[in-house]
Amino acid sequence: FSAEECAAVIAEAEADPAWRGAQPLASYASNAPSFRPVRELPHAHRWFNDRLRDTIFPAVHAAFAADELSPELLRCSAASVLRYRATAGQTHLGVHRDGPGVAVTIALNAENEYDGGGTLIEALEPSAQPGHRHGVLRRPAGHVIMHPATVRHGGAPITRGRRYIFVAWLFSAPAVPHGHISTQRAARFLAAALRIAPASSSAHRQELLGAAADGYAEALRMGAAELSESAHVGLAHALLELGRPENVPRA
Repeated sequence: FSAEECAAVIAEAEADPAWRGAQPLASYASNAPSFRPVRELPHAHRWFNDRLRDTIFPAVHAAFAADELSPELLRCSAASVLRYRATAGQTHLGVHRDGPGVAVTIALNAENEYDGGGTLIEALEPSAQPGHRHGVLRRPAGHVIMHPATVRHGGAPITRGRRYIFVAWLFSAPAVPHGHISTQRAARFLAAALRIAPASSSAHRQELLGAAADGYAEALRMGAAELSESAHVGLAHALLELGRPENVPRA
């Protein structure tokens, strides 16, 4: 992708201070970057939807050569802009696995704007191949890294500057019951929140409830309502606990 496309994504994300912290249940994310869901960025959202169809879906199919990853079967479950900041302690993301599917990372800013950083692929750590320094892949702005999301990976530490990336998670509609997976993840956030007394006015409780509401909403977008009422019920519960009854979907 062009430098101009990448710069436009960063500019839109930075135009609003509403960056979010890492998901509060992720132990590997104590020094994680802040993020903006792409659905909250109208111009980036439209740009990304166009690039999915004309560039990313075909590239995934070409890279993995699997029938279930043909462009017409691919879907995007979520996408975010991530911002690493050395001065804020948001320096790295620990090694982890995501759900089934393909993880896509687009470098958004130039490599000389930060020191360190890059996508760490644990399986490449012993590799001596060019571009695989200790398993860390650093790429210029506009370049894309794709890998199975279940491969252990992370964000290598930065020591100076800011690093911006665009991340997305893709799955095959016939192969992955993504709505069910998102419902289960949201249920864990909700259960953890409910273990904290409401009277405590805990910010962590609010973060957990917000993560649960986002997860249930994602599950509904992925078709979970066709399987059961769990996502609807869970979303309503999370919103009521957040004190937002006006946002509860009506039957």
